[in-house]
Amino acid sequence: MKKTLLSIISFFVFIFCFGTNTFAEGEAEARWVLKNEAPTQIVGSATAEANGKIYLFGGVSSSSTDLIKTVYEYDPINDSWIRKNDMPFTATATTASTVDGKIYIFGGYTGNGYTMTGGIVLSSVYVYDPLLDTWEVKQNMPIGKAWASSVTYEDKIYIIGGIISSKTATVATVEVYNTKTNTWTTAASMPSALHGVGLTVFNDKIYAVGGGNGLTSYKNVREYDPKTNIWTDKANLLIAKDGSGTVVLNGLIYSIGGGATSGQSLSDVEVYNPIKDMWEEAPSLNIARTGFGTAVVNGKIYVVGGGVFNPFNLTKTVEEFTPATVPTEPNPTPEPEPTGERAIISITFTTGLEKEYDLSMDEVNAFLSWYDAKDSGSGPSKYAIDKHNNNKGPFSKRTDYVIFNNILTFEVNEYEITSSRAM
Repeated sequence: MKKTLLSIISFFVFIFCFGTNTFAEGEAEARWVLKNEAPTQIVGSATAEANGKIYLFGGVSSSSTDLIKTVYEYDPINDSWIRKNDMPFTATATTASTVDGKIYIFGGYTGNGYTMTGGIVLSSVYVYDPLLDTWEVKQNMPIGKAWASSVTYEDKIYIIGGIISSKTATVATVEVYNTKTNTWTTAASMPSALHGVGLTVFNDKIYAVGGGNGLTSYKNVREYDPKTNIWTDKANLLIAKDGSGTVVLNGLIYSIGGGATSGQSLSDVEVYNPIKDMWEEAPSLNIARTGFGTAVVNGKIYVVGGGVFNPFNLTKTVEEFTPATVPTEPNPTPEPEPTGERAIISITFTTGLEKEYDLSMDEVNAFLSWYDAKDSGSGPSKYAIDKHNNNKGPFSKRTDYVIFNNILTFEVNEYEITSSRAM
């Protein structure tokens, strides 16, 4: 499909290819690093981000029946923990979502959250104000649920799937809580009954990743459109899992850890390109886990707590994921600034890495010609871009080689330099 360069304005081109080497564009390697541990080992807590902080609510702290109602706040910038006011109730297997800086906590279980014995499934809804450190009761869910999943979209919170009684009593229901009116409605159910589904929002769509039915974990990935109330099947995960952490970062969806059908906890991380509808492996966690908290703050992913259920073993470790970045280099020696029509071309790679090049229009048009030819199935897989005034050290020239399959989008912004600005 031929693209036309639009003068003086930006345009985006989405590439329908997903690179076979996502983390190789000359950038520093993406990886997980261990941070300051949580105050206690914890699993099955609800987790949410608000105002740049990460909050953990309740869960299990030692044995599978040792339920807690503690609330912890993690500050990623200072890598520090503090304890906040307890929840009004003790539970595990709750779910939480944030709207307007306040965190809503839904459902949960009062007994052994793994075997679903010795307790009751809750339908309660509470809202926590992190700034005031206070709690408020809200309208109960229509049906109590444990291990349900929740996600925020346009001031509404979607509660999807979950368990309503025994471990195998999973549901496919989708219930929608309106935070403005404190009321509930229903939406189209998932195609199958699941609990522990990974949920996230991207481009006005809700993505439901994996999940289980109490006996089996699944690879299914579905996209839900809140505006049309329709579910659509997408490309399956590489590994079946439930209870995974699912977040969006730099236009990509990450599915992190989780539990397998065998009861094994996973350390694998998969990354999904919504444009190509394809999953690819990403750097694994240092520690396998399920039942943990996940959040994105300041362009980084955090996972907190969790553990394994077979045998029962919890962790209080925190891991931080930083996407691949360009290595820091010394300030370049300036070159004379050319005159005439030029453009800044900004390329976003499938890793989330962004690079900018200041080029002449002849160079930009040469790049576009290469791209259009390759998009049509001909030409080389890589393209050389002269870095010009980014030359370093003893080198007379520095060149970036851009891999076609690793480009997600690019943007071109034209400008003109008059002769009076020339050096």
